Formats: sequence, C-alpha cells, structure tokens
Amino acid sequence: MSEKRRKLLICLHGSGDTGSGLRDWILSEDEDFEKRMREHDIDVVFPSAEHIPYSMANGMRMNVWFDRKGLGATFPEDKKGVRRSVDRIASSYSKLNYTDVAVLGFSQGGCLSLHLGLGPSSLRYVSDIYKRVRSQHTHTHTNTHSNRIRSVVCMSSFLYDDSELFSYVSEQRSPPPLLMMHGNKDSMVPMSLGQGTFERFKKLSKKEWHIEWSEIPHLRHDMCCTELEYACKFMIKHLNA
Repeated sequence: MSEKRRKLLICLHGSGDTGSGLRDWILSEDEDFEKRMREHDIDVVFPSAEHIPYSMANGMRMNVWFDRKGLGATFPEDKKGVRRSVDRIASSYSKLNYTDVAVLGFSQGGCLSLHLGLGPSSLRYVSDIYKRVRSQHTHTHTNTHSNRIRSVVCMSSFLYDDSELFSYVSEQRSPPPLLMMHGNKDSMVPMSLGQGTFERFKKLSKKEWHIEWSEIPHLRHDMCCTELEYACKFMIKHLNA
C-alpha cells in the first residue's frame, strides 16, 4: 500500500500586511480559494513577515520580508534580508515531510516567492519519505524528482536587476513551473517591471522549464477572482503531477 502524498501551499503577503490579512483579502476576492485546495488535499499556510525597519517608510518598523530602497529594477536587492526570510520560512516547513510544495506571493511576497521557490532553500532538499512517496506515485526513479517545489506563482512583483537568483536559475536543469501575473493598470509596481523579470527568465528558459506570463486587464496593484482562480488551476495541476 503506497503512502499518501502530502501537499502544501505557502502564501506570502505584501509589505505592511500579515499572513492573516492576506488570507482575508484572498477570501474576499475568491471565497472558494481554500475549498479548492482542500478538495485536492492541499494544506494552505499564511506565514507573516518579521517587524523590521523599512527604508521606504523612512526606517519605520513594518511587516516586510526584506528591506527596499525603492521600487525600480536598478535599486540594490537586500540579499541578506531575502536570505533571512527564505531560511526562516523554509525551516518552518522543510521538516514536516510534505512531498509536494507550491509557493504563491503578492507584491513583495511575490518577489520572495521567486526566491523561495526557485532559489536554494531547505524546502527543496529531498528527505527519505519524499523519495519514497514520490517514486510510488510517479513510478520513476527518485533521482529525477530531487525538487519538491512543484510550482511558483508570482503576482504583481519583480526582481531587482542585481538579484543573484537569475544566475542561480540559469544553472538549474529544470526549475519548478513558474506563473507570473500582473495587472496592466498597476501604478505602484508597473507591469513593465514584472515583464522585465519574466523576459530575463525566459532567456534562461530550458526546454524542461514550464514558464508562463499572464497580463490581467484593468487590474491595479490588487488581486481579483479571475486571477486567483487561474493561479489555483496552475498550482493544483502541478502539485498533482
């Protein structure tokens, strides 16, 4: 008798928000979001960022995943702050023996979802139970499934030009499936920033990498039901693959 796969979705909020705030926002736009996940035996968690000084708020302490000097591709990335948040989230869930993990993030959380899902972290490491359960369900050799991150969704966000993630992804044979989504009326984080990140990823794309871009008509720096429904389908498809 085969062991059951354990699936997890990690949802990451934007700057100044909390995990519970993001959950309430998502459910206000798409009340069936968590129900769809439960129907596919996917656990959903909404961690919160630490309360740290934030340069874009004149140093005031806010719930942010990392510091930012500005919203433009040429500003420097807070590499230490990004690594601290990635390590904190990964350490919270990496030892819980989930076999399949998806990451979704909005705004600053979208940027962190790229780092957490595509970059190096303990969430990607393979435990013995992961190897055993994945091989039972896929009927393939376990060394072809060394990454338990099954999909990444980045909403209304981007990477800074100096991000080390571009270099890391370029060295990967087959990164996790990626969906980037952005409202074409976003004035806070212009869609051109998200498109710039997507195009750089696309240039790195290998045949094995599933990477998608979705432009959301008339959407500002916000989320909507149509966007969330498509994100759900994308994640469920790849978590169940």
